[in-house]
Amino acid sequence: MIEMKRSYLIQRLRKPMGINAFKANLVSFGATNGRLSKEALELCHGCFDFDYMGAAEFEWGAVPEALATIHDSSLARGKIGGMYYLCMAEMETEVRAFVETVSKGELDERKLKEILGTKRDYVLGWLELDNCFFFFRDEEMWKNTCKLFGKDVD
Repeated sequence: MIEMKRSYLIQRLRKPMGINAFKANLVSFGATNGRLSKEALELCHGCFDFDYMGAAEFEWGAVPEALATIHDSSLARGKIGGMYYLCMAEMETEVRAFVETVSKGELDERKLKEILGTKRDYVLGWLELDNCFFFFRDEEMWKNTCKLFGKDVD
């Protein structure tokens, strides 16, 4: 089991916009700096769109590194309350506890609440970058992301 690091960088995810998503993501995500290829970004926009975070940490490699880690790992997925997650199998216990805390609205840190965008109705998912896992309020986004990473959901 891998010990979970403190969550600091969490990329907000929106419902995919469809045909215009690639162009929108280039602007809102900073994909030209983010080291995501056009092909990778197109695959992602079938599942989610990146929300603009307003900080360089999200534009200079943290997102593609987290996606690569998730891609190269054995994965677990699940549901807790109204939240869904996709994570490295060896971190599932800690991720479940984190997602359960989020689902109950029991976050202590004000900054983490800001990052999660809990007052933004269009934010329906998140990519946690320090520990490399996804969590969602939207079942369809979760299912599509699971499929993208080879974990079909019945």
